[in-house]
Amino acid sequence: MPGPSRQGRNPAPRRVRILAGVLFAAIVAATIQWIRRPPLIPVTLPSNAAALDPQVAAHVAAVAKVAADDPRDAEKRAVLGIAYAANGLWD
Repeated sequence: MPGPSRQGRNPAPRRVRILAGVLFAAIVAATIQWIRRPPLIPVTLPSNAAALDPQVAAHVAAVAKVAADDPRDAEKRAVLGIAYAANGLWD
């Protein structure tokens, strides 16, 4: 009597296990990346802010406050960088 035939076997359970393993590995990798992310660079005012024109100083302070309120928003940090660059405030 020959052994059991594999022709009628459904390969779906093996595919599901493989997919679950890949999904689990992706979730673990994403979690590790999220935990190990570097700390944010704090938003600071330039050291020579007191010597600025009052309107420029007020604008830079307002833009810095907006960026500090949401430190992970790249667009707000970009606006702050443009304000620093336009006024020659790079330290």
